[in-house]
Amino acid sequence: MQAAVRALATASFLRPGEARAVLEDVARERDGLARFDWPREMPDTERRERVAAYLRTTGLVVADGSGLRFSRPEVADYLVADHLFRRYPRARSPRAWKYLAPQEIWPWPDAGMQQILAALWWRPARPVVERRIGRLLEDRHRDPNIRFVIDLVRRGLLPDDGIRIVHFGLRLAPDEGG
Repeated sequence: MQAAVRALATASFLRPGEARAVLEDVARERDGLARFDWPREMPDTERRERVAAYLRTTGLVVADGSGLRFSRPEVADYLVADHLFRRYPRARSPRAWKYLAPQEIWPWPDAGMQQILAALWWRPARPVVERRIGRLLEDRHRDPNIRFVIDLVRRGLLPDDGIRIVHFGLRLAPDEGG
């Protein structure tokens, strides 16, 4: 990620310090054009083509038909989760709670991003995350949300030895062998 940000930082017309923000914009389905100081006479199509070319040089973004996509979905998940983590660093805002709210289907549409976000929040906001996970496991929400919690722990995204779910009466821990 750092190498990609350094590569993008050399792009013509990019404002200083905006390389990572361009990647975050793309991960959040925005074009990133506002991060550049474009010459007025440059048409929008050329601007978009240049941004696409700059993004391809990072190795994180590849051409996909007529558009672009991240070479690995986890990259976009991480960029969006990190953006939200910086916006809500302690997960105390009710606006942040929706990211760990019970869902009616599995897999959740943004499960990868939400799992990374839970992992980022774990140290600075562990009690909040534990409450949100506890809510996922309440009887009325358990199915299908237990799958999110199991996957979160299975992937080792909680930096602890696992997570205790007192309400559920289980101790979930990552597999010993990976």
